[in-house]
Amino acid sequence: MLTPKKYLELSYSRIIIPDKESGTFTAKILEFPGCISQGDTLEEAYQNLERAAKAWIEAALDLDQEIPEPAQVLFHKKMLTPKIVIYCAEEVKRQGAGPLAVSWMVTAWDFAMKTSATMEFPDAGIVKLLGMYVEPGANPNGFRKGSVMVGGHVCRPASVVPSSIEELFKLENLKIIASEEIYRQFELIHPFNDGNGRAGKIILNWLNKSLDDPIMPPNFFNCANP
Repeated sequence: MLTPKKYLELSYSRIIIPDKESGTFTAKILEFPGCISQGDTLEEAYQNLERAAKAWIEAALDLDQEIPEPAQVLFHKKMLTPKIVIYCAEEVKRQGAGPLAVSWMVTAWDFAMKTSATMEFPDAGIVKLLGMYVEPGANPNGFRKGSVMVGGHVCRPASVVPSSIEELFKLENLKIIASEEIYRQFELIHPFNDGNGRAGKIILNWLNKSLDDPIMPPNFFNCANP
């Protein structure tokens, strides 16, 4: 039997809905009836949802109830397509991550597609959530706390990662800086413990308006996985 933590590593359909009037956010897992949370920010809503989902699973297990499986990925032109899933699978293979990471990246991509319908550009809060989606085990609280390198480049200290992402994803910057340059700067910041390449490619395609027909970035770092 899976533990609640292991259940939550599966690709359940997590949805976060902003309330424009109150400025708050409502989050839910579609497969778990009644599993709903709220928060004043995206991050708070997501974290509250994870706690609510854990409690939901624990209660169901105590009552010997069956835990629903994650909903099947839908394939149609306005949502995920086979091309997107193949893109995610190939990216995960390049990264050397396990097969479970494919479902995580697909879930993150689905979240990006749905959110981009109402948000032209991702903000820092969305970026943090993408990192939590693509690697829920490695990034349970969002940004990294330690030091990292990418392509021989020593990345910025963990203490300045939140402010660096806030600055990079300001609306005025996203409107004038090319999507590929945003991607390059994002990877140089390398804000997560793991999944930076996967999150970065979702961001690149969001900014490039190519989430439904994904592209690869230039090989800025002269490595096997650009």
